Amino acid sequence: MMKKVFIAVLALVTFADAALSKEAPAVGEKASEVAIVLKAIKQVDYRETDKSWSKAQRGQRLNSGDDIRTGEGSFSILRFIDGTVIRVREKSEVKVRGEKNPKLNMYDKSVELSVGKVGFNVKKHQNEQFRFTSPTAVATIKGTSGIWGGNLLIITESGSSPAAILEALSGLKQRVEIYVGETGFVNQDGSVGKRKSSKADLEDAKDATGLGEDGKSKKKVIIKFRTKEGDLKEVEVAK
Repeated sequence: MMKKVFIAVLALVTFADAALSKEAPAVGEKASEVAIVLKAIKQVDYRETDKSWSKAQRGQRLNSGDDIRTGEGSFSILRFIDGTVIRVREKSEVKVRGEKNPKLNMYDKSVELSVGKVGFNVKKHQNEQFRFTSPTAVATIKGTSGIWGGNLLIITESGSSPAAILEALSGLKQRVEIYVGETGFVNQDGSVGKRKSSKADLEDAKDATGLGEDGKSKKKVIIKFRTKEGDLKEVEVAK
C-alpha cells in the first residue's frame, strides 16, 4: 500500500525536495525548474515564456519566467525548490523566477505580482533571498509568512528580524523594515510606511496562507503527485 506523506501547506517535508531537487545554477545562469504546481482549483492557467496560456495541472513544473494566473473563485498552490510555498489567490497573476545573482553570489528567487494577492511561507536559507515585486514596490524576505498585495505587505510570523524590507520603485523610493505583526504599505508618491497589523489584516493573511487563528492549517485535502521518476505519491495540504 502506498505510503502517504502528510504535510500542511506551511509545514513541508522532504519528498517534494527529491522531486524538484537540482543543484543551484552557475553564476548568472537561470534555473530550469524553479517551482511546481501542488494545487490548481477551478480556473488556473500557466504560460511558458513566449507561448500561449494553457490549463495548469497538479504536478506542473514551472521554469524561470513562467506565469500563473487564477480566475474568479480559483486559487493555486506553488512550491519552490527551496520549500517556499506560495498560495496564489483568486483573480491574480504571477511570474516565477530563479537565478544566481553574480553580484551577491546568492541564489535569487522571486514572484512578480501583476495583479491580485498571494499568501506565502518563505523558507530561510543561507546565501539565498526571496523577493516579491509589483509595478510599484519590492519586498525582500527571509524565513517569513504573510501576504503580498503589490503595495501592501502583512507579516504574520518570521524567523528573521526584520522579517522583510519593503521598498518603493518610483517617486520618493523610500524603504522600511517590517517586523512580525506589522503591515507595510506603499503610497502613490513613493513614500512607504508601516502600522501594527489590524485584526482584519491578520485574518486576511491567515486566510491567504491557509492558517487558522492557532497558526495551524484549517482544512486539509489529499492530492496525488507523480515524481519525475514516475513514482506516485500523496500529499496532504491545507485547503
